[in-house]
Amino acid sequence: KANKLGVLEWMFNHMSIKPSGCVAIDVRSCFMGFYFKAEKSSLTFYLNESGLKSKLDMPIHHMNKYYERALNKTNVTTAKQMREVAKYCIIDAISCQQLMVKHNAINEYREIASIAFLSLFDVHYFAGGMKVCNHLGVNFASLYPSLIMTYNLSPDKMILSQEHAESLKKSGKKLHEINFKFNEYDSVCFDYSCFNTQQNAIKVYMNSFYSTAGNSKSPFFLRELAGSVTSAGQKNNKLVADFIESKGFQKKYGDTDSLYLVCPEECF
Repeated sequence: KANKLGVLEWMFNHMSIKPSGCVAIDVRSCFMGFYFKAEKSSLTFYLNESGLKSKLDMPIHHMNKYYERALNKTNVTTAKQMREVAKYCIIDAISCQQLMVKHNAINEYREIASIAFLSLFDVHYFAGGMKVCNHLGVNFASLYPSLIMTYNLSPDKMILSQEHAESLKKSGKKLHEINFKFNEYDSVCFDYSCFNTQQNAIKVYMNSFYSTAGNSKSPFFLRELAGSVTSAGQKNNKLVADFIESKGFQKKYGDTDSLYLVCPEECF
């Protein structure tokens, strides 16, 4: 039907972006992050807020009627109506592109990708928006501090040459094991509160140090350290995702330290 109406060819010839080599970006999720206090989240609202030309107005029930008529009968009228639908969709797509350009969103993603050693897709997809209805959550507790301790990531421990690494390996150097005294005490115990306070302080410090290490203007800037932390986080998160999927779970959504899953049918 679409070929007979000439819609596909017309749309293809008027598309400025071809899918190959592109990263699919949910513009609405992106702008919900920019306007997180706004009560509205429509394309028309974001266009007006950005001072851009508004989109075409076509109620969804009109669009459905046009499509149903085109499926049932092909004639000049239905062809014209389907071209109106195609024009509406293309203007929507162009409006989304104009919004991204207006707010410099792509370059912002690129900057984050460069600093955090992430792909452009991961920077957008794992940014943490409302994408799906979550069912079951798996969370890494204190991910970055845990990674820093587990892999002994600090400026004085960063080895940037193969020769140095081999030398330390031959000398029998090993990482120190870190035990959490926090788990040995009851929640009402005074020592529990003391250790918990110390632990939270160390957690804040380690998170702050990671951020400082990724800042090119900081005196503690060390790109390899910041990249090691984020890369280790990605690796561990994806290993857990692969393991859970091998057990029959479906992955609905994930970010830097969490996975949201759907249980296999036998669990219900």
